[in-house]
Amino acid sequence: MFCVKPVSFVLSNTMITDGKTYCLIINPVAGRAKDDRAVLSFVRKLDYMAIPYRTLTSERSGHAIELAAGVDGQTAMVVAVGGDGTVNEIVNGLTKKDQLVGVVPTGTGNDFARLLGMENPLDTVAALTKASAARLDIGKIEIEEDGGRNIRRYFVNTLGLGFDAEVAVRANRMNFGSGIVPYLLSVFMTLRSYRSVPAFVSWDDGSIETKLFLASIGNGTTSGGGFILSPNAKPDDGLLDLCFVKELTSMRALRLLPKTLRGRHVTEKEVIYTQFKTISIELACPVSLHADGEILSEKVRKLRVRLAPHKGRFLTGPKKGW
Repeated sequence: MFCVKPVSFVLSNTMITDGKTYCLIINPVAGRAKDDRAVLSFVRKLDYMAIPYRTLTSERSGHAIELAAGVDGQTAMVVAVGGDGTVNEIVNGLTKKDQLVGVVPTGTGNDFARLLGMENPLDTVAALTKASAARLDIGKIEIEEDGGRNIRRYFVNTLGLGFDAEVAVRANRMNFGSGIVPYLLSVFMTLRSYRSVPAFVSWDDGSIETKLFLASIGNGTTSGGGFILSPNAKPDDGLLDLCFVKELTSMRALRLLPKTLRGRHVTEKEVIYTQFKTISIELACPVSLHADGEILSEKVRKLRVRLAPHKGRFLTGPKKGW
């Protein structure tokens, strides 16, 4: 577990804090809990810069939502210390607040952090001194599960349905590896038993009825630590990107996989790639769904996703990925 003492300093840099404090919400198990030194390096830099901050630790799944919801108006920035899932929970806790969010990437994939220009914690420190922020779109999810339960959630980077989510289920259960490695291993394991599902999909100006191998909805370009499923996505363009893959054999999926690492799969005959503001998907059988790498449900029957334009406000680095 991370052990960081909450501190408060006399303000010495009004350009950074404007008289308010930072709130660090730490996920101590992100990235297999191997980034203690990175987090300590980050907070020591805050100490050196005399930036006032306090720390809160997420103790269970969903806890960061509660912690973020309790942030008050004296907070200059909420900093997610974790992976994409931690950012997701914090954003969902802040949906009624126009709050600036920063990211210290200590997770497994860190796709959204890279999109913001945060390759490592020191990139976040550098971004603090420049105080560069951007208003970005996010996606709003409405799920109806098999059995009738409803789930509502926001996502910041990507949503995956079907094979994509089954891979995330397996990757999240692994206790080793980081970046794209656990996701690649999960791909091969999932291919052995996964079956496509009949689906009806309708979006702004189109629809299709076919079998779903996977559907990835991207606000950012990458997921799973580096799969470029949404190569044309931009988080501030007022659109979400759909990558829908029809039924595939295992061998065909393995041939397409290398192309997803370069974003060159979108012209293949099994792939539908389009942009939209609203989409709905109805499934003949329940499937799994992830939002920013976190599994929201393993029995989705109906899904509706809508664009929430410029709903999020994020700290960005000089090497942002769009």
